[in-house]
Amino acid sequence: MQDDDDSADLPIWNEWEEAAGAADEEQTPAEPAVEVIHDPAPSSATGDDAADAAFAALLAALRALPGPCAPPVGEGAFDILYASAREIVVWFVSAKDGAAQREVAIPARLAREAWALIRQGAPVDEAMLRAIAAGAAGGRWLLALFAQLPGVEVREAEQAEQAEQAEQAVTLCWRGDPPRAQGKEAAS
Repeated sequence: MQDDDDSADLPIWNEWEEAAGAADEEQTPAEPAVEVIHDPAPSSATGDDAADAAFAALLAALRALPGPCAPPVGEGAFDILYASAREIVVWFVSAKDGAAQREVAIPARLAREAWALIRQGAPVDEAMLRAIAAGAAGGRWLLALFAQLPGVEVREAEQAEQAEQAEQAVTLCWRGDPPRAQGKEAAS
């Protein structure tokens, strides 16, 4: 075996190295667009076993939803990629021409708080969800997620109790049994 490498002296080798280096620089894959909904208070520990069980059942129900899902407000469709105790991630496909598909990460703490509010049985409007999520985008995503659940009724503004409020375009009303965690059967 020789210590000096003669391959660097060959013109064909130099051309190949230059072409390979240029190809590496030109072919950097584009990262998909990711939207992360801001969590204004990122603590998720509740210490409430009943609330934790209800939230686990919610996550299981979200995982079981068939896709694609249509949001009740806006355009496009989304599929739930996964739902965990940390975040709920969806893949959003816009109906607008030229709009990029993207991944959207929704902090699970926001969903937990909204779910606790919805389970109380009173109508929950978009303004309430925006307040939980500290913004319009987070409020819309919470609305889109919960509107897909069995037992949640979506009311348009003309059907809502306080329809004169412009922010209250859509209201969610809980009308069914809460989602059950997998493996738990009804007692009947």
